[in-house]
Amino acid sequence: MNFMNLNKFFVLFLFSLFFLFAEVYCIKTDVFKYKIYPTENFDVYYSDEKFEKILPQIEQILEETFVKNTEYFDVKFDYKIPFFIYYGYQQFLQNTIVYVSEGTGGVTEAFKNRLLVPYTGSMKFFQHVINHEFIHEVQFNILYSGVWRTPLLLKSIFYPNWLLEGLAEYRSALYTKTLQEMLVRDMAVSNKLLPLEHLHNFAHLKPHMVLPAYEQSAKLIEFIETEYGRERLVSILKLYRNRFDVNSVLSIALGIDLKKLQQKFFEEMRTYYNYEVEINSMTDLDVSKKITKNDVYPVHYYSPIMYKDKIIYLGDSEGKIMFYVKDKTNKEKLLIPKNVFDKNIDFVQTDTTRVSVSEDGILCFVGLKNNKSYLYLYNIFTRRLKKINFKKDIDLLVSSYISSDGENVYLAGIKDCKSVIFKYEIKNKKLLKLKEDENFVSQIYFNNEKLVYTKELQCKKSDVLTWQTDIFLYDLQNNLEQQVTSTITDEEFPQLIDNQRILFISDYTDDYDKKFYGVKNLFIVEISSLTKFTKLTNVIGGVNYVYCLKDTILLCYYRNFNQDVYKFNITDLTQNYVFLSEISTNDLKEQKYELQNVSLKNIKPYKFNFSTDLLLPFIYYSSYEGLIMLLYWQGSDMVGEHKSAVSSVVLGDKNYSVNIQYEFLKWRPIILLNIVAESVYNIQEDAIKRLLGTNLGIYYPFNRNSAIGIIFSYLNMIDEHLSEFYTERKRENIVTFEYEINTIIGKYLEPVRGYNSLFIAQVSDRIYDGDFSYCIFKYYFVNYFNLGKEWSLFTRTQLLASFGKDKINFYFGGPERFSGVWYNDIVSSQIGLLRLGVRIPLVYDINYYMWYLFPDLFLKSLYQENFVDFGFDGERQKFYSALGVKFKLYTFVLQTFVLKFELSFARQFDVNKPYYLYFTITGGI
Repeated sequence: MNFMNLNKFFVLFLFSLFFLFAEVYCIKTDVFKYKIYPTENFDVYYSDEKFEKILPQIEQILEETFVKNTEYFDVKFDYKIPFFIYYGYQQFLQNTIVYVSEGTGGVTEAFKNRLLVPYTGSMKFFQHVINHEFIHEVQFNILYSGVWRTPLLLKSIFYPNWLLEGLAEYRSALYTKTLQEMLVRDMAVSNKLLPLEHLHNFAHLKPHMVLPAYEQSAKLIEFIETEYGRERLVSILKLYRNRFDVNSVLSIALGIDLKKLQQKFFEEMRTYYNYEVEINSMTDLDVSKKITKNDVYPVHYYSPIMYKDKIIYLGDSEGKIMFYVKDKTNKEKLLIPKNVFDKNIDFVQTDTTRVSVSEDGILCFVGLKNNKSYLYLYNIFTRRLKKINFKKDIDLLVSSYISSDGENVYLAGIKDCKSVIFKYEIKNKKLLKLKEDENFVSQIYFNNEKLVYTKELQCKKSDVLTWQTDIFLYDLQNNLEQQVTSTITDEEFPQLIDNQRILFISDYTDDYDKKFYGVKNLFIVEISSLTKFTKLTNVIGGVNYVYCLKDTILLCYYRNFNQDVYKFNITDLTQNYVFLSEISTNDLKEQKYELQNVSLKNIKPYKFNFSTDLLLPFIYYSSYEGLIMLLYWQGSDMVGEHKSAVSSVVLGDKNYSVNIQYEFLKWRPIILLNIVAESVYNIQEDAIKRLLGTNLGIYYPFNRNSAIGIIFSYLNMIDEHLSEFYTERKRENIVTFEYEINTIIGKYLEPVRGYNSLFIAQVSDRIYDGDFSYCIFKYYFVNYFNLGKEWSLFTRTQLLASFGKDKINFYFGGPERFSGVWYNDIVSSQIGLLRLGVRIPLVYDINYYMWYLFPDLFLKSLYQENFVDFGFDGERQKFYSALGVKFKLYTFVLQTFVLKFELSFARQFDVNKPYYLYFTITGGI
């Protein structure tokens, strides 16, 4: 091993480590100053003083959750649980403890048993997430508690998700039971229940199949408790502490194996749900009314609206939720160009708000960019996008609706943990406060000087104090609020039609007060007669969004893992309407969660608290091999702003490697410090080669798509020739600069659209005792063009150049460079490469599970790439060209880690040149 190889390995390792942060860490726009509010069993960490108004309410939910679940699992905690609460997704996405995305409701991490939850204003959502995540705390207590946690943590990959996530969702199902029933009923009646052996981990599942997997797992846990009892259910979890194999656990706890359990469970689910569909005469919507098309993988569409002869909706057919428009010829295209969308929008809110449009073509919606909430106004004709932030008046923007004349936007949001409603005058840029409310207000709609919205109210379900949503009507002229519905069911997306009726979605059923769930159907209520609903649909799946314009109704219907847009004439639905019985009112006389003042004496500022996360030593000694020692240590502070890791390898008395790393994550720039010490004995040269390196790096993300990084490196290299009794010393100073833009998106395993651009400049000079002088420039560019159904055209460009006295040479050939030449057959200091190709899916869904191997393999998809390579050797001024084909097989190991097998064939256009065959294996998380 020579010093240049050590140097290259070291620098390349640092490059990959550096730009890993672009995907792992968030964009910090706030500096958190944590405080701690202690309760009996929790330490509540928060950084926003606004929480102090609702801390007693948070405490009561936490402690109630603690009591009922510790009793259920018969477990005790000998420590207080660190509970982190963040003010909206804007703060939650900035946490430095663990990576989260906008689809994450909450998270529990195992190193320090920290529980993280965002506060969005919705107490119903908040209560559900706390109940779900606390079950993971119980699981960690049972599975990982002990003096030395690391070996227990390493067993995590053997614990099935159907058990861990199923228990968590089952114990919190009361708050989302209607959703659970919709997803499992959909799978059961369509004979699409997921095999239990495929639910060891959910990472391999196709898009929009993860949430159904959660809910099916919850129903499995419910089935086990009903069939075998609570004690046996809990024993399954506790038996896993000392076991690995699922069948050995189930045979002891239940007396059956996984295959037999699946057989009984599937039979029960199919029987139950098919009977439910039959007895209630449930049907699917008329498929001829569906206006969106199914794709290779499940697609979800959201918030459809009409504008003139066009239909506008949100969809994720390419993997990212974006706006699409369909004209009268039924052609679908992107409404907002992807480059405009990527520059201004990270994601669009869909659950608490609807999209709206004015008569003059102003599209109105709510979204986030760089962890800030914005109102977006997009002019369909001029294609100009305007974003407005109301940070002074609205902390969290929840919902918006633009008036038909395009003059005003009505907003619902959160200010100081209270709901507020505003009118924003677009022309005057004036914000007028209309009202505030202690309860969570969302899904606002405006028409004819009236606002319609949903509001969360407290209720009792199965002796549990919780929340449900009702519809309210607000008269702007008289400043009067009227409650429209008064049930313990949940109403969603109300819309005022013909000024006399309200169209909405509800899970109302006659026996809701007995089972606390229903089916999400479409209803109408007369404002003059609020005690009767008119039911417009009776579906198997569920209705999730609705929009009405004159006699046309657009709605989103969930079925077969897809959520599609349907278009009806209102008479098509009302022809089969049913009047329901008198609606029981929600009259809660019991004690509510009260808002109280918090004693500031109990609150204390967070003080630096650092501890070990992982410790894994290995020591072995023999007279023949000598000392072999491996060590990995990882530590962090409680709030995740300081992280360190040490890894070392010792092989005998002359070979060792020590790597020390520190990360500072408090601010938006991420600061990295890395120290490495290596010693390698070369028996052929009878020499010991030593390397001592120090690296200081700063990484700064501009947004989710682009970032820069700079690394300062100092390397001290010592070459000690033992038999020749002399020592050679060399020093190298390096400055590395990187700039990356990445807009690539993909639905599942392969990218379908977007580009990645990466520029790297590395400079070394004879300063500060440096012995090397060179400049290296690298530019990588790849671009994908979506052809539909996972077909893509792609281009890939690589420009590599090195200058100076100690310039380096690059390999010209190989499967990822010029495929028509072997790796090191040609080396050059100046290389230009271009690949043009098309990706063709051969098998979309192999879905073959090789359970009989260890580790197992889950075969997923097979792709073919046909490409042409062009290469230019700048030193020799010579051009090359080649034709090639690549086959890519995607698999998962332990249903968690992607493992990709690639087989490439290539040959230069010159017939006298040989064929080249490459086989590579790459993997990751």
